[in-house]
Amino acid sequence: MKRFGVNNYTAIYEERFNQNLRRYTSLRQRIKRRIERILSNPYTNTEALGELVAS
Repeated sequence: MKRFGVNNYTAIYEERFNQNLRRYTSLRQRIKRRIERILSNPYTNTEALGELVAS
């Protein structure tokens, strides 16, 4: 039974959609790498605030 006269769906994307898809996929990968670096050593590139107390 055909419903609403639709029998096959074909995905058609505009060129801009494809460009944005590539751009955001790349951005997602860069964010993931950055998060992994931060989680591995959260104190890299941070400023020490206050005085260091010797034990």
